[in-house]
Amino acid sequence: MMKGAKGFIGVSIRERITTVKRLTAGAQSVAFGTVFIFGFTLVSKGLGFIREMVLAAQFGTSWRMDAVIIAMEPAESLSGIIAGTLSTMMIPLYLEVKSGNDVEQTKRYASQVLKLAAGVLFLFSALLFFFPDLLIKVFAPNYSGEILEYAARKLRVLSVLPLIHGFGSIFTAVLRAERRFVQMASFQLIFNIIAIPMLFFLAPLWSEAAYVFTWVTGHFIMTALMGLYAFRYFDKKEIILTKRFSSLSKQTVKLAIPLIIGSSSGLINNIIDKIFASFLPAGRVSALRYSHVLLAMINGVIVGSFLTTTYTEIGEAASRKDYEAIERRMWKTNDDLMRIVIPLTFWVVLMAEPLIRLLFQRGAFDTSSTELVSVSLIGYSVIIILSPIGGLISNTLISLRDIKFINWLAFVTIALNAFFDWILLKPFGHVGIAFSTTAVSIVCVIFYYWWLKARYRISFLNVKQLLTISSANLILILSLLVLKLTVSEWIFIIVGNASFLVLCLYLNRRLIRQVFYRYRSRAGKPYTING
Repeated sequence: MMKGAKGFIGVSIRERITTVKRLTAGAQSVAFGTVFIFGFTLVSKGLGFIREMVLAAQFGTSWRMDAVIIAMEPAESLSGIIAGTLSTMMIPLYLEVKSGNDVEQTKRYASQVLKLAAGVLFLFSALLFFFPDLLIKVFAPNYSGEILEYAARKLRVLSVLPLIHGFGSIFTAVLRAERRFVQMASFQLIFNIIAIPMLFFLAPLWSEAAYVFTWVTGHFIMTALMGLYAFRYFDKKEIILTKRFSSLSKQTVKLAIPLIIGSSSGLINNIIDKIFASFLPAGRVSALRYSHVLLAMINGVIVGSFLTTTYTEIGEAASRKDYEAIERRMWKTNDDLMRIVIPLTFWVVLMAEPLIRLLFQRGAFDTSSTELVSVSLIGYSVIIILSPIGGLISNTLISLRDIKFINWLAFVTIALNAFFDWILLKPFGHVGIAFSTTAVSIVCVIFYYWWLKARYRISFLNVKQLLTISSANLILILSLLVLKLTVSEWIFIIVGNASFLVLCLYLNRRLIRQVFYRYRSRAGKPYTING
């Protein structure tokens, strides 16, 4: 193993290439996985934006679109919460089994969890299919008559999603645990490659129903293809024939059930936001959704790429109770992320309206829709900074199986979010709902960090760095606002985007050099300190 850069520089090029190949053979490293996940996710989210642009142009912010979004909440969000929690809890336990170097035992464990997850989510699918009207009334109490019937019909079609998401989440968890980051990320492209042409051609024929059909079909094909690759890590006979489940597979479900609320408070708060928004005039539910699409793009491409790969390393360190290794990884990941997400947050605040206009304003998506979405996006923007901090802490506590605190805090934040939604709904409308979620996220991150530091003596926030980067961005945004008063909008947009790009590149110069050097070393070129 290398003892430092100096020792690595002192060997021949051939030896360097051999060393790199040995270190990266089989399982993929965190850095390697992060770079490739970032690339694949960027392409996938880019395609997702094209899908959303087609969707916005066809349907805008109509009442039917609101109804479809409400129908997708129990089918998509709740099933995602259950499936995602099972897969999240599975990863550290899978790594624990794998550490015993018994391949067959690891396959049996994965197969049993897959079967248990399928059983749980099949029951949930049945609930959605047989009681759609009741569930729509829960998620949109103000709905009645035609809009209620329309949403219920769509929910019945969507009821198959929980089972599809269940299989997909377990396949994803195994690929993450096996450090098959590239393969896992590449499968995410499939959904949008299928969905975009389907939506484009079917929307004029089936209206909003085309979106429902496209969503189900795209996820089914993506999950099926992922399963064809991932099944090498499962025992097929165990899936079909097993009647008795191991204590560890049952423990996975037992630990996941109380974690459902704790690890998914953000998604639950999103659902609560839409419940309150259903009392507002038509279009507000859709506006909140389009804002979340943009946040998902940012968090998925940047934050998600880092958290997906670091969770595996944190889980491995947690299984050894190596708190120093956990702290090092959290410090490094957070340091890299803050240099990216802080400028990005300020940029979103400044460019929200031009961004929404560029991406969505066409067809049925008019200027009023642009205004509705842009103001809610500004209200949510601070979450871009909070997401990586909260995600790192949540992944660490889950890896350490500290479930009670996560659940306790989740109940508090969900209650606070509902209370703030109720208080801010009347005076500020859907913007108040966005500000409510942001305020609750700040409270959640503060308590998360306090608990991690108090109980495990893990500290990874560089307050001086946060203040310095934030101050630089604040000065820049104030300067650009002054510039906006004296020049045309196009000049302002060009100068504003260029300024934030230069600042972001400057703040991330070290990370860019590291990626460049790693690429050179993988290409067989000399790896030197000064490049």
